[in-house]
Amino acid sequence: MPVQSARWVRMTREGARFAWFCAMFLRHTKGRWARQPLFLEPWQLAIYSELLRDRKPEERLIPRHDIFPAIKEWLAEPPAPTSGRRQYREAYIQTAKKQGKSTNTSALGLFFLLADGEEGAEVYACAAAADQAKIVFQQAREMAENSPRILQHVRVYKDAIWVPATHSIFRVLGGDADYNEGLNPHAVLIDELHVHKDRKLYDAMTSHLHTGARLDPIAITITNPGNDPESVCFEVYQQAKAKIDGVPEARDDLFAFVPELEEDEVDDPKTWKKVNPASWTHVEDLLLAKKKFPEFVFKRRHLNVWTDAEDAYRKTLALNPLHAQAHNNLGQILERRQRVEDAAVEYRLAIESQPSLRVARFNLGRMLIALRRFDEAIAALDPLTEPRDAEAPRYLFALATAHIHAGHRADGVRIATDARDLARRFGDTALADAIDRQLAGIR
Repeated sequence: MPVQSARWVRMTREGARFAWFCAMFLRHTKGRWARQPLFLEPWQLAIYSELLRDRKPEERLIPRHDIFPAIKEWLAEPPAPTSGRRQYREAYIQTAKKQGKSTNTSALGLFFLLADGEEGAEVYACAAAADQAKIVFQQAREMAENSPRILQHVRVYKDAIWVPATHSIFRVLGGDADYNEGLNPHAVLIDELHVHKDRKLYDAMTSHLHTGARLDPIAITITNPGNDPESVCFEVYQQAKAKIDGVPEARDDLFAFVPELEEDEVDDPKTWKKVNPASWTHVEDLLLAKKKFPEFVFKRRHLNVWTDAEDAYRKTLALNPLHAQAHNNLGQILERRQRVEDAAVEYRLAIESQPSLRVARFNLGRMLIALRRFDEAIAALDPLTEPRDAEAPRYLFALATAHIHAGHRADGVRIATDARDLARRFGDTALADAIDRQLAGIR
């Protein structure tokens, strides 16, 4: 596991190469450090040294007061013999909010693309939704665009970075992509696993690592803690905990970094830096956040604590039974747990409390379709035809689906066509293509 002290950071040569790549080739893209070199902090150096280590690594203690000159001197020396194989096939990194996960993962993507010695490398930034997947890729793209030395070697496109010399590519894959078609990943970057509604993406992308097509592929999952103990994220978190706790049956191919507080430390601000190691996170800011957010939200976002959201929302509703958003959020949790009838009840209560809450009406309609109560679904979804904004296409598509299942084929085709055209107008090509596929099947 990552090792550091007040004076030293234990590093591997692989970690030193990544740190030097960040410092020499990459720049921050946002905020107060924009355009400044990406110097990793000592705790980050320890993490990535372990994550990238060789099976027989060359290691060295690097003085904290002189990190990058020491790294430069080390990398100028001939490397010691190693196995030439990566220790880990997969990594799970779970931290509190704003600890640099996305920035560092963007840098890793460029490192695997350009500096990992892999011809024809395929690097994928993945998430439950395309917009989320683009967060890591967008930052990597901006880093590449701001680096004259990298721009000499790559071609940068909207959703891809191409390296002509090695025929390597860094791409975005959103939740609606086909993860099984023709992919041969060298590196997979999975963002915010805790919001994934099912395990399809995780299973598909990590299964590519075990085909033998690549010598040392790797999947890196970065996430905040979640609130669903039945999710794939909680499953991988449990595997990570087993690795950290030294359980004999734990996975040898999994790297895990999950800083956590003891139960008696959660309410003690003096301990909070243990789970917020970044130099820019201050306890004073965390105390302000504690006053602002509900307890379960603060613990999950800022103290790296898994919470049971169902229990939290039920407590909220016990205090305020008319809290529409809480009913809707509880419905989403029950839906993920496949309790469709219970979810429908919560969505209906949300609408009763706040008739203008469109997303609750949409969610209720989807549940009624799943329950094959099509006429009720039509009644729930019909008020969503206006206004015709960016959300309307998916609402109309759900309404069209209800009509088609209810036997109203002509109405269903008409509404689906309207939904498709509106989706294209708002630039949602993925939804428009999905509607086209359904229309083709109907016709």
